Amino acid sequence: MQLCVFIVGTTHSIQMGIKAVDEEIKENFKRDLRSIIQEQRIEGIAEEMSRDALSIAGVDESIPYSIAIELNIRHIYADPSIEKQSQLGMLDDEAIKWGGFFKDKTEDQIESEIASQNRSRERIWLEVINAFGVNRILFICGSKHSYPFSELIGNAGGQVQVVYPDWQPNHHMSRTQPLRGRSGYPER
Repeated sequence: MQLCVFIVGTTHSIQMGIKAVDEEIKENFKRDLRSIIQEQRIEGIAEEMSRDALSIAGVDESIPYSIAIELNIRHIYADPSIEKQSQLGMLDDEAIKWGGFFKDKTEDQIESEIASQNRSRERIWLEVINAFGVNRILFICGSKHSYPFSELIGNAGGQVQVVYPDWQPNHHMSRTQPLRGRSGYPER
């Protein structure tokens, strides 16, 4: 069966459900994730997250993880650990910006390096979800990854729908078009 991925982009603070995020926002996010899971017959949840990132934020589990446990479906954190990122020579956006500043790189060069790094991480996520063992996946990521990651999935032969490119508490009417294959991506 063909891989079908439904993407929800949002902020990592909402995704992790950190204390600074209002309880009503957390509950609305959970409600929308449950709705997508039911409507799309989701078999597993994957997300741009790692246990390291949760630990740094002082959070035990992400909201998508708690939903997976509640609904008894599979879950996986797709982002590499800090140790693995280091082994791969990956840097976070801020480290790239500071490194570029001290090396007198232009803003365009720095942004290009950040984009390249993001595409590398997205390829890792694709490997993770391909090995996940389920076909209908809800993928939660930072909103800047919604469309580039969907394009990567489509180019790899999967079906993909960006359900919410940037889920926000006031997202009314922001759901996107139906599931698509390789062609017909929404304009960014």
